Amino acid sequence: MLLYSNAGQGNENTRAALTEENLKKVITLFSLDMPTGHIVKATGIPLAMVESLLREVRKKLAERCADESPLERIHLTDLELDEEIQVLGVVQKGSKMYMEPVPGLHNDLLAEIQQRKEVGLEALEAMGIGKKYCALIPIQGGYAMQLSRPEGSEEFWKMISTKMPFCQQTEKADAYLHLKECEFRYNYPIN
Repeated sequence: MLLYSNAGQGNENTRAALTEENLKKVITLFSLDMPTGHIVKATGIPLAMVESLLREVRKKLAERCADESPLERIHLTDLELDEEIQVLGVVQKGSKMYMEPVPGLHNDLLAEIQQRKEVGLEALEAMGIGKKYCALIPIQGGYAMQLSRPEGSEEFWKMISTKMPFCQQTEKADAYLHLKECEFRYNYPIN
C-alpha cells in the first residue's frame, strides 16, 4: 500500500515512495534510537521525509508525556506562540522523570545563575524554583543545571546530554520535542 509519494518532485535521485513496509522500518529504527541519517540510509527515504515523519512521532510522544504527567500540561501550540517559555524544570516522581515549563526563568538568567552558583541557588530559592526541581534545562542554548542528583537518574542525564548540542542548533519547537523524547524514552524503556 502506497502511503505517500513525492514522485514528480525533484530529480530521479530524490523520488521515493513511502510504503507501509518503509514506514514500519522508520518507526523500528527510531525506536532503537538510530540517528536520522542512518534511518535515511537504511530505508532510502529522503531526509526531509524522514525528518517530517519523526517530527510527527515526537509530537505524539510529547502528547503522551503530557497526558501521563502529574505536572502542568503544555500544548505544543502554546510553546510555539509563547516566547516566555525558555527553560524546562525536571521533577522526579517515583522512578520517572517529568519536565514542565518554568515561567519567568530565561536562558540568560539560568546562565548567570550557573556562573554564580551560590548566589544563583539563593535566587532560585527566592523564586520558589530551587526545591521543586532536580534540574533546569534550557530548551535552546546553554547547559542543563542539576540542582540535585536523584538516585537512578543516570540514564536520563545521559540522554539529555546527548540531545543538548542538537537542541542548540534547531528550532525551539523541535528542540522541545527532542527533550520530551528523552523523557518518554526514560519513562518507558524498551527492555
